[in-house]
Amino acid sequence: MDFSIEFEEKNSIIFDFFDGECEPLNLRDDEPEIIRGTITCDDHKIGYVDVYKLDNDSSFYRKCDNFSDDSAMIAEAICDENGCVLEKFLPSDSFWHSIFILDRIYIDKEFRGKGIGSAIISNLLNMLNYQYDFCCAVFLSASAFETADEFGPDSQEYIDECRRLDSFYKKNGFVKVENNIYVCKNNTNV
Repeated sequence: MDFSIEFEEKNSIIFDFFDGECEPLNLRDDEPEIIRGTITCDDHKIGYVDVYKLDNDSSFYRKCDNFSDDSAMIAEAICDENGCVLEKFLPSDSFWHSIFILDRIYIDKEFRGKGIGSAIISNLLNMLNYQYDFCCAVFLSASAFETADEFGPDSQEYIDECRRLDSFYKKNGFVKVENNIYVCKNNTNV
């Protein structure tokens, strides 16, 4: 199935009201940049991809802890005592690294099972490298939330779905960090 995906940084202007003055701010220090990839097929929106973009600095851990439970779990698994991402999880041939956390892929039900999600996952790192022109690492927390909600986290259905996700992400270039945390990185600039 032919589809396209276009990434754009969401409008992140925030206004600060202080002493009767209104001042636009690009981003608050505790918030990552949000990038939305809009998925289209035949000029119709069929889904989206949400990715957080963060710099690898001493505020990385704190930022992850502030914006989602999954991101906090990722930060716990990959950060050193200073709150930065451990070098072993970063591309080796660049001194500048942006870190992307895949938050969500959503595809309309009638377009699921057609290989779109697989194509996005297997090409996500290259798309982000190409669009942002530097080496990066993509992290995600793979969990079968819908299955856990429907059948419970101790159910065989949940266990089977987690195994399927593990196989899926490994097949598409991701490496398991621990538990359900995965990373995909490359070592060449595009």
